[in-house]
Amino acid sequence: MSNSSGPWSAIKLASERKVFRELQSLEMATSTFWATYEAKAPAIEKVDVEYALGRVLAEDVFSGIDVPGFDRAAMDGFAVTAEDTFGADERYPAKLKVLGEVEAGDAAAYSASSGEALEIATGAPMPKGTDAVVMVEYTKRNGAEVLVYRPVSPGENVTGAGSDIMTGELLLRKSQRITPREIGLLAAAGIARVSVFRKPRVAIFSSGNELIKPGNSLGFAKIYDVNGAAVAASVAECGGEPHFLGILPDDYSTVRNRLESTLGDADVVIASGSTSSGPGDFFYRAVDELGEPGVLVHGLTLKPGKPALVGVAGGKPIFGLPGYPTSALMIFHVLVAPIIRQLANTLETSPVKVSATSPMKFFKVRGRRELLPVQLITLPDGEFIAYPMQSGSGAVSSFSMSDGFADLPETQEYVDEGERMEIQLFGRELTPPSLVAIGSHCVGLDIAFTMLREGDPDFLGRTINVGSVGGFHARR
Repeated sequence: MSNSSGPWSAIKLASERKVFRELQSLEMATSTFWATYEAKAPAIEKVDVEYALGRVLAEDVFSGIDVPGFDRAAMDGFAVTAEDTFGADERYPAKLKVLGEVEAGDAAAYSASSGEALEIATGAPMPKGTDAVVMVEYTKRNGAEVLVYRPVSPGENVTGAGSDIMTGELLLRKSQRITPREIGLLAAAGIARVSVFRKPRVAIFSSGNELIKPGNSLGFAKIYDVNGAAVAASVAECGGEPHFLGILPDDYSTVRNRLESTLGDADVVIASGSTSSGPGDFFYRAVDELGEPGVLVHGLTLKPGKPALVGVAGGKPIFGLPGYPTSALMIFHVLVAPIIRQLANTLETSPVKVSATSPMKFFKVRGRRELLPVQLITLPDGEFIAYPMQSGSGAVSSFSMSDGFADLPETQEYVDEGERMEIQLFGRELTPPSLVAIGSHCVGLDIAFTMLREGDPDFLGRTINVGSVGGFHARR
């Protein structure tokens, strides 16, 4: 640590090291959290409809008006009494006296009697005494008269008051997520503000002396912080309100003090890095000293993500993610994301899964459950091939370039060539590439794909760099 030096500090540090607690399964870790954490009733706030996109309704919404609030013309034409047009045809058109014109938004009190008509625009209020609209295509204006060549029935081409939405009608239900469609519905009913659940405030830290904020100069032995921005974006995607509070140094006092001060404002705290059991990893000690119950889970029977931590202090959930980007984002996806969605009152949707074939034989860690990121390729017959991303949990591309992951049980030692795997997609949809190149990395291919994309915006190229042997096995 930064405030220690000499052999005595090294002995002291070694004595304070703590190996992982009893490793837990992913399911047990989630169960342990919910058995301990007492979720408070979510706060409710009112927001303007134009800023309500993605928010979750905190109450049912009812309409206070009819939509439309009056009978209106559904077509351009002439408002008439339908009975005056009965029997009209091309040879014997009905002749009606035109009293004037009615435009949309016209509030004048127009009326017509039998034998009379008013020219009317789409959306304009129906004049008193009229009950139908003859489309302009079936009429001919002749000075102060109009010839009608086709009969209409009462109510034809008329949108009745309340036919879209009626006063008192339930528009939206509590816990419904607001999309552009719901915003349009609320606006139609004249509703300017709605009650929504407040998003959980999620404080996010990265930790490690080696990390540098993207955009700053990168010195020797330093790396850019990936997890800060990626975790913040993931929190927002789950319905939370992310607040990235910077990079924590490898200093116990600083870490503890920053966590303690953050608990007052945040609903959830997430930190990545310093969660393992090495001499510079003391996140679990800081969490334990913040208050009961402290650390609930330290270590998962999972790859990637063994060093994950789950805790509760001051009534607030605290999650420690591994420092490697793929490990951090994978653990967020399978462990933290469902919890944040529940705290945000965002309805959980079942993950989309597809069946795929492995193009090669590869081994996994023995005796440990593994979540293996894969890239999916669609064959002409609609079948999927799943290429494992085996560049390691420290590689950003292992997660960012993956379509989903295979959940391989601890009892499985390898995946054979041609073996079928169930793949859980990271998103709701899968967009197959237009062209796939599998083999050794080639800069020329990257340039070629860029040129193809410039010529065709719909073109999606993908390169899977598995080496020449992997490319040979990929032949079909």
